[in-house]
Amino acid sequence: MKIELSEISDTCEWESDLNRFEPSPFITPQWLEAVRNPTRIPVYLNVRLANETVGKMAGLKIEASCFRKRHLFFYSPPCVHDSNREITGLIINELVKYAVTNRFNRLIVRSYDSPSVFASNNKEFEIITDDEYIIDLTQSMEEIQKGFHRRSSRLQVKKAQKNGAVFYEGRSPDLIDKLVLLLNKTRSIRLSKGYEDYSYFYLPYMEESTLHKTLENGLASIFYVKIGDSISCIIFALTYGKRAYAALIGTSSKGYQLGLPAFMNYFTMKRLKELGFESYNLGGVPDDSSKSKPGLIFFKTSLGAKRFSCMGGSTNYLKFPFKCLNPLLEMGRRMPESPVKKIV
Repeated sequence: MKIELSEISDTCEWESDLNRFEPSPFITPQWLEAVRNPTRIPVYLNVRLANETVGKMAGLKIEASCFRKRHLFFYSPPCVHDSNREITGLIINELVKYAVTNRFNRLIVRSYDSPSVFASNNKEFEIITDDEYIIDLTQSMEEIQKGFHRRSSRLQVKKAQKNGAVFYEGRSPDLIDKLVLLLNKTRSIRLSKGYEDYSYFYLPYMEESTLHKTLENGLASIFYVKIGDSISCIIFALTYGKRAYAALIGTSSKGYQLGLPAFMNYFTMKRLKELGFESYNLGGVPDDSSKSKPGLIFFKTSLGAKRFSCMGGSTNYLKFPFKCLNPLLEMGRRMPESPVKKIV
């Protein structure tokens, strides 16, 4: 099979048939234009086979004054019909060639909201597998409710209801300001429990301005809970086509005490199902060394989410002279803690 990549400059033209491929929100112009700046330029690619478009790919050209940092970056792997493993592997080969031809020093493909696996025989590209936890909204509401853990999530929902929790959705920019306050509160609570420090803007190139831009362009949906006059929990979700991704959730101290994260997610998934969405992705968990990992896995599975393997990967340096550093980088990756990792 001869795969070709065709770069499309007109975003409307590129997006016109995007829904054919059940895309992740992270492959959309709405997301990529929201993270654009002078050094991050969106790139939109059609995947062509025998003069037919069989897939889509979109990401960022990371331009930098330092050539070492000039990368081709994608949030998700190629979007193809039925997650065709063979075609995806061939597309990866073409992406490596595209990166080299266009003088990018690395290719990085992350795996956000991409529950699929693929094979690549390209020696330049190293596959990385992460897990994400997804709720299937094509099930009946009765089946979804059965997925709720009786002794944890169900009790938390009832507890929140008894204490007057009320679910809302909204589009006011003021909700983002409140979300940031709650994200800081959530971070403080987790640090007080001995968990590692972290950035709540964990998605690459996400900033507070990204939240405002995606709310304005319609990619983002905000759901929140009030107890009395106080907003105690907010979910910021990215929604496109039939897929939704819970990008951020912030909760107050009182919200944690009253079980609002479970209540919030239950009514969010219920609302998304009413709107016709077919999947609700609760995201991944930190790496194996994180103290918080077991608790996060339990919380997400107690809501009925299933674990899915999501594949991405990256190349080492593709151009000389930095290509000479690749053996050192390979060695550094195999060390638990190494200053070599800071070079990548």
